[in-house]
Amino acid sequence: MPKLNKVYSEWFDAMKLIHLDKNPDITNSENGPLFSAEFHMLWKQMYGKSHPYLSDAIGTVNPRKGQYNPSGEWIDKDSRDAHFSHDNMTGLYCLYYQRFQHIPSHLDVMTKYVKHPRDLCFFTYCHMLKYDGFMMWVIKHLLLVIPSLAMIVSCWQLYKVRNGNKILKTDGKLMALLRCKTFGLKKTLWCCEKALKMRKKWKSWSQIFGIYFRRSDHPINQMACKIYYREF
Repeated sequence: MPKLNKVYSEWFDAMKLIHLDKNPDITNSENGPLFSAEFHMLWKQMYGKSHPYLSDAIGTVNPRKGQYNPSGEWIDKDSRDAHFSHDNMTGLYCLYYQRFQHIPSHLDVMTKYVKHPRDLCFFTYCHMLKYDGFMMWVIKHLLLVIPSLAMIVSCWQLYKVRNGNKILKTDGKLMALLRCKTFGLKKTLWCCEKALKMRKKWKSWSQIFGIYFRRSDHPINQMACKIYYREF
């Protein structure tokens, strides 16, 4: 296992969240929670145990009930959650599940960050995982219909428009992988990979990681290249 103080520590901010570049300030990017969840997913797959920064990341993003931070103490403390988003809420849910294998009850499903039925259904599903029984099984599978279809569609799509520019759509694909791997959605992941293969644009998950995280020395890229190098 790599020595943290030599290999990866320079990629984390002071609040133990990872960003796109080395030696980041805590405001380097607004998606620190999401990137950190992707990092911890890959770390666990590669080394078989949780990274010691996992608990620190959770405490940074969700220090107390009802408070959510994109990357720790932002400059304007009166609007410290202004840059939080449903992407980061997905990251937070994944961080909690990676650490505790359940979602704490204090994480509200109905927040200003959850505006799409896809996210409402998915976060409700995450809370329902702790319940057993046939009826709970049925409810959980019904809740997954919309999120799973949304993930498959995202993997089918090639481009999106941002600020008037047409760019390759990779962020939704990586979020689909994060959700599927964290919560064991094997059938959805199988469909996602079939969609990616049919489009003939994508060769592997490592290629998609490499497009989004452009630096070849980024730890997420390095681990993805070793784990997800096989073609679809």
